[in-house]
Amino acid sequence: MMPKLRTPAGLMCLALAGTACRPLPVIEPDPVNFPSATPIKVVTADISQAGERLAGSLEVDCLVSVKLTPTQSGRVRRIAARQGSGLQWVCTVPEDFIVRRNEVLETLWRVANSQDVVLAEREQESFLDCRDFDAAMRAEQRTITNSFAPVVNFAQIVDGLNRINAAGELARNGQVKWVPTHNTTSFAGMGVAFIRADGVVSDLGDAASRAYFNLSRPRPGDPDLLLYAPLGASSPVDVGAPDDPYRLIGWAYAMTIPFARRQPQPPDGAPAGPGEIGPRPVFRCVPRHEWFLHTAGWHRSDGTFRPAQDRGRPVPGDLAPAVGGAPPFHHANMWDIHFFSSPAGAATIGITGPPVAGIASPANSFYYPTAYD
Repeated sequence: MMPKLRTPAGLMCLALAGTACRPLPVIEPDPVNFPSATPIKVVTADISQAGERLAGSLEVDCLVSVKLTPTQSGRVRRIAARQGSGLQWVCTVPEDFIVRRNEVLETLWRVANSQDVVLAEREQESFLDCRDFDAAMRAEQRTITNSFAPVVNFAQIVDGLNRINAAGELARNGQVKWVPTHNTTSFAGMGVAFIRADGVVSDLGDAASRAYFNLSRPRPGDPDLLLYAPLGASSPVDVGAPDDPYRLIGWAYAMTIPFARRQPQPPDGAPAGPGEIGPRPVFRCVPRHEWFLHTAGWHRSDGTFRPAQDRGRPVPGDLAPAVGGAPPFHHANMWDIHFFSSPAGAATIGITGPPVAGIASPANSFYYPTAYD
């Protein structure tokens, strides 16, 4: 479908030559208040000119789509709007236009004249399965920051002493221990990552030489990884002594895609191999398009990451001797999502967060899929 031409306000009278000049239309979308499972989805907006109904010669339509990635849309459908009572216009989304749970519905309202020139348009994003996204992100940040100490030493993290008890003190009994995924190496925008110890599985019965990450369905409020910014004076990009102390800047949830499933391939996630697609997790007020893929590969003992081009099988040289006591790890493709603490109190979502010194991730280590799930 060819895009309609747009006209600035100064050309409104030319666009309606031969008629009385009227102000440009004003579009005010109504809030969307139905879940994604609703069979017949109806979106409405009040559209007016100088507070009155539109001129009869003008046409109104909607372009509906769902967010595919934070910057891309997919499955666009044009819908001719019908006029309701008063200033209201109505677009009924066809039943065969599927909106999955936690997908964000995008609506672009447009008003055009008989020459197909767009005189006004207004975008609207509707997170159908989350009534208050900001409140949800505030609750997420509050839960995590009330559970983990804001500043700790490396040893306290790996020993599980970074938890806070009800009295606001470091808890010392029965706490989850954490394993550094890149030794003491920090990655730019992410810091030093630690995975739950119960997410690391010994491979071939020899945890000292090789292990792999095996993360099942994420549990809201109970992160799979913690992200810390090193505050010490030594280099955060070298493997060696910890750069104590560390400040908690983020956390992550992840889920391994078993090799029995079809595997996504960078850069777009095009599926390969036999089996079914490994669907992304769905929970709470987390938009579906915010989940990204962490490609299969090796977390090497020198703190670097090597993406696997052969679905995770070892590459000669990857299994180098452990450095600083940390064994190398490997993992299959993983669904991943990173949250970062915000001074405003509402967690933000992204692959990277605040500026943190560190090495750069290899190309396609993390990417938003457009051809998978």
